[in-house]
Amino acid sequence: YMPEAFASLKNRYGFILKESVLQDIYNRIQKLLEHETFASLVQEGSCYKEQPLYYQGERKQLDLLVEKDEEIIVIDYKTSRTTQRAHLSQVTQYQKALETIYNKKCRAYLCYLREEGCEMVEITEK
Repeated sequence: YMPEAFASLKNRYGFILKESVLQDIYNRIQKLLEHETFASLVQEGSCYKEQPLYYQGERKQLDLLVEKDEEIIVIDYKTSRTTQRAHLSQVTQYQKALETIYNKKCRAYLCYLREEGCEMVEITEK
């Protein structure tokens, strides 16, 4: 799957991004797919990427929504070097909205895709 995805990435963005940047993207995604926590979150669930969310008159864009029988999981991807308060606030808003819409427990994660590896941060405050 990854070789085909990389070829598609190169076809779409190869004329505007350097080969080294494309390779960095590929490496980060590979690390994400190999990350134990990420794999456990997405298995046995229906995954929906880039999902629009309309809530209280606002439109949001969810990076990844995982729907399971007993819960909903939202994952927001970031590439910054540090966890920022704004990231926490954004994902907490997603979490609250999804719990209201689905009437199910929602777990929320920030997924930092860094050069050195993937870090999954579970949001525990509401």
